[in-house]
Amino acid sequence: MSNPQHVHRPTGSKQINKNHKGGKHFTKGAIKKKNQGKVAPEVHVGVKDTSASASKVNRRNHAKQVRSNRKDAVVMAKRVGHDGLSPKVVGIIGIGEGISLDDATQAILDACEIRTRHSATSATVVLPAWKQRVTLIRAPEDLNGILDLCKVADVLLCVVSGQGLSARGERVVSSIKAQGLPTVIGVMQGLKNITNAKLQKQARKDLAQEFETRFADDTRAVALDGPQDVTQLIRFMANTRLRAVPWRDARPYVLADRVSFAPTDAANPQSAGTLAVSGYLRGGRPLSVNGLVHIPDFGDFQLKQVDEMSDPNPLNVRRDSSRSRKASDASQMDLVPETEGPAVTVDRIVLPNPAVQETLDSENVPDPMAGEQTWPTEDELADADERMAKIQGQKRKKKVPKGFSAYQAAWIPEDEEDGDGEDDDEDDEDASEGEDEADAAMDDTADPDPGSRAAADQPPPAEPTEAEDDDEEEEWDYLEEGQESKAGSRKGTGPDDTEMADAAAAGPSKEELRRKRQAESEEDVKFPDEVDTPEDQPARIRFQRYRGLKSFRSTPWDPQESLPAEYARIFQFESFARAKKRVLSTDGTGSTSDIHPGQYVTLHIANVPAAIVAAYSDLTRPLVIGGLLKYENKVSLLHFNVLKQASYEAPVRSKETLVFHCGFRRFETQPIFSENNFNSDKHRLERFLHARRSCVASAYAPIMFPPSPVLIYKQENGVQQLVATGTLRGPEPDRIIVKKIVLTGIPARVFKRYVIVRDMFYNPGDVTWFKPIEVWTKHGRTGHIKESLGTHGLMKCVFDSMVQQNDTVCMSLYKRVYPRWCPFWSNPSGLFIESPAVPPTQSELNVTAGTSAASSAVETVQVNELD
Repeated sequence: MSNPQHVHRPTGSKQINKNHKGGKHFTKGAIKKKNQGKVAPEVHVGVKDTSASASKVNRRNHAKQVRSNRKDAVVMAKRVGHDGLSPKVVGIIGIGEGISLDDATQAILDACEIRTRHSATSATVVLPAWKQRVTLIRAPEDLNGILDLCKVADVLLCVVSGQGLSARGERVVSSIKAQGLPTVIGVMQGLKNITNAKLQKQARKDLAQEFETRFADDTRAVALDGPQDVTQLIRFMANTRLRAVPWRDARPYVLADRVSFAPTDAANPQSAGTLAVSGYLRGGRPLSVNGLVHIPDFGDFQLKQVDEMSDPNPLNVRRDSSRSRKASDASQMDLVPETEGPAVTVDRIVLPNPAVQETLDSENVPDPMAGEQTWPTEDELADADERMAKIQGQKRKKKVPKGFSAYQAAWIPEDEEDGDGEDDDEDDEDASEGEDEADAAMDDTADPDPGSRAAADQPPPAEPTEAEDDDEEEEWDYLEEGQESKAGSRKGTGPDDTEMADAAAAGPSKEELRRKRQAESEEDVKFPDEVDTPEDQPARIRFQRYRGLKSFRSTPWDPQESLPAEYARIFQFESFARAKKRVLSTDGTGSTSDIHPGQYVTLHIANVPAAIVAAYSDLTRPLVIGGLLKYENKVSLLHFNVLKQASYEAPVRSKETLVFHCGFRRFETQPIFSENNFNSDKHRLERFLHARRSCVASAYAPIMFPPSPVLIYKQENGVQQLVATGTLRGPEPDRIIVKKIVLTGIPARVFKRYVIVRDMFYNPGDVTWFKPIEVWTKHGRTGHIKESLGTHGLMKCVFDSMVQQNDTVCMSLYKRVYPRWCPFWSNPSGLFIESPAVPPTQSELNVTAGTSAASSAVETVQVNELD
């Protein structure tokens, strides 16, 4: 019989069900209990409230309309341009042999119904069937003019003959592809000269395939041999989808239609003056009158005023009431034929506000006293004067060089006592005896001369200034054939030396210099960073600015340590990404100082040199005025991701003068190349720009906001050769570029882990100086210097494992390097423009007639808004 007091307790494995949760759904009994006899309120049956549902339908319709408008805007931008108001720019360039750009341009102009304006190289026509305006521009002969045209062209007509692309055409295509391609249409000229129909068809097919291979799969190609071909080409120009160029759409720019120049001093036509440039404002951003503009090859300038003008090429449509009013019938549109264009009137004049206008200061003015920590007080200066008077009153005799003043003589210390010199001589003798004993123990028979031994035992002199060290380094690193080093210049000059000096003064030929550079480039690939220790100069003097690193990746390096004087002249962002976002997000909506794209304007640019008239006197070269964003005229340290062109085989060295094409800018500079190290904050210097190896080019240049393409050229015999292409990274002065050198030595004797190394140093002082730095071998052994042996620069090293006799002992040294400060980043004299042999006349200064300011009411706006 069970115990009645026993209670069963379930274990943890027993199933326990959860309680039922009714939630919001109550039973009838629960509802009745909750109400507690309360009577439910009366429900009035009436019209259903549809305000909420109606609001939902309205929101859906509004969202649908917004999507439709956005789609239409994208389609319109691809069809007629970003703003949809300015004429479409069509550039005509030749990339083949045996072609005629004049014939191609004239054939297109003859097929158009209306020609509203025509000049020597450009014409604006109207396409009535497509309700569009097109500006045709024939490309000039020089490469810079072709690149400027491709920067602003919406459609590019590449004319080629049946012979295919020429060598010059290959270079042009490579350049425009790296710069950013607009929409390309291939034009085949001269196919009618092929009499065989089968061969003509095959040539047409081959050229079409060539365009698809070089540009894009959707590139259209059309022949230009008859009226039907011209009509098809015009239809392609009007209906083709326009390709977006991101770097161009991020800035406003003006393609000049009319140019006039008014010198400040009327008596001196060569003085600087005001340049008036008329044209359509294009781009994806408005132009601020308080901002700066850039003229290629001449620099940055301020705007004096901006005139908003009426459209000189209107698309006037007059409908005849007696005809059908279908919009699709293009023949019913009566366009006003205007050969010279209607009278242009000024609608509004926008003046800058001097208080907020951007200045032309591109460099920071360094304060020479900014690094001073203290300044002597008046009492300290009085005490110093008293001490100086007391010293001068004692009239002590000193041995001073001839011609020294009393102030200079005060800095010369007094003569030391003779006893100190005798003690030094005794110490030198003791040291030499100990070294001789070490040499005898090593069975080393060679003994240096006493003079070299005494020079080796001397302590290193004071560290030279940065400028002197840079000069010495440049002489060592960039010594050309035929030049003489500083060590060699100290030698005597006899008759033979005089002849050698004359031969060196003549300098090596270009062919010899090219072969020498090529050999150095190949050696840099086989033995990167390896240098020879100089025998006529102590290594501790030659490499005193270098340091050793325990780990190249993780060893810290202060980016603000020992900066050059050029860093006081440049600008640096606290956060470049935040500044870029803030500048690009400001679109100028609602500001009276901004002129929106699509408006026909006249820019009055102040203080422009008169040399620009000779360059653009007849507008045979396209003149592009690019608007600058905020901070884009300040100088900083810019970096570019570049890749050397496979077609350029000559070596390109760091700190070599190159021409950079970046956006609307074109400037000369001397960059340095470095690797792009993702695992460390330090980046190794590349002495040469090698093929098939991406690297970073760093140079002092005006700030530019990415994205922006970069083209690097080199002037050779008056011809620009494309060296490398790439993209802009942005300004980053704190980027550490480290020059690495490797000193090598040969194992003289090997005792398992102990090695006696020779030919790395040539005196014991250098061994002691570099003793704390780690050494390594090419077979992967690491170790350190234990001690110096003898007077020949031999040293004993200990490694972590056994070393082979055929191994090479190395030591890595590092030093931070910077680009050269080059004054050619801004070119106010037009360095890349070929001036005509005959100076322009006064009639050529005013290229076209001034704009007709016959407006009865001109609105003048004074800008007072702050950024």
